[in-house]
Amino acid sequence: MGPARGAEPGPCAGIQTKSVSPLSAVPGEVVELTGTFGERLPIKVPSVNMGNGHPMEVVRWTTERLTLRLPRRLAPGRHKIGVYCYYDGAGFSSGWLDLDVAAGAPPPDIPAPESLPTELPEDPSMLLGLGQAFWTQSRYQDCAAAYGRAAEAFKASADPQREARARSGRSLALKLMGRQEESDDEQNAAADLHWQALLAAPSDEVPRLEREYTDIGYHAAEIALRHGLHAEAERIHRIRLDIFERARDASGQATAWQGLARAAAGVKNHAEAAERFDRASALYREAGNPHGVKACDEAARAARKALGL
Repeated sequence: MGPARGAEPGPCAGIQTKSVSPLSAVPGEVVELTGTFGERLPIKVPSVNMGNGHPMEVVRWTTERLTLRLPRRLAPGRHKIGVYCYYDGAGFSSGWLDLDVAAGAPPPDIPAPESLPTELPEDPSMLLGLGQAFWTQSRYQDCAAAYGRAAEAFKASADPQREARARSGRSLALKLMGRQEESDDEQNAAADLHWQALLAAPSDEVPRLEREYTDIGYHAAEIALRHGLHAEAERIHRIRLDIFERARDASGQATAWQGLARAAAGVKNHAEAAERFDRASALYREAGNPHGVKACDEAARAARKALGL
């Protein structure tokens, strides 16, 4: 999920970063951002670095000025600082400003962070955003709770597409909490719901939903392989392959052929597995992915060795 600018919906509308001071700080030190931030909501997460955010403590939040504490374990160097806002399954940003971080110890008199309300909102689109926000802060139990509440709300309103997003998010949080069986159930439900939404979608929405299904379907196929359901994994990867072929996506096709090869290997069809791994390797090479090439070449050799070749 990449942050967007210029099309922020709802509570993310209009967020913008204008300045940061000081321009240089040490890990754990307090800095100030000015700009337009609106009211403080748990879906708004001040962060260091764009793309791989490290959340910051909020010492004080006003609509136009944020007092923030940098993470204590922040490597020296030039970083980006700004605010993520998560809503309805998408992420948006306030824009990013440079901040030079120097080595050194933080000052001892750092004020305590402001607290946030702990109750979950009722708006399911806010709940989707909250699940993402909790995920970035490694708050996986809270993340699972927010996504679970969102899934129930979208189920009640007969919105299978958003219910699928919520259940997929909850699945990942449960997995990191060590609750693998529950995680698998949620991911399978997400894949089924997303497929239902895709079949019922108007033609202009189909390409986007197909792209999303390739990701959700991948996780469902992995679950099927782990449980020995090789025919189900084959079925899902065939769907993914068809989508990627129509999109002329070599990298996506490679992942589908690799999954199909693993399904064949799982039923000891080593000849078919070797051929499929070869096709995946060629597509990874076309896509410029040497790691994929190496993995598939090694798997193809193992399949041929099992055949005595």
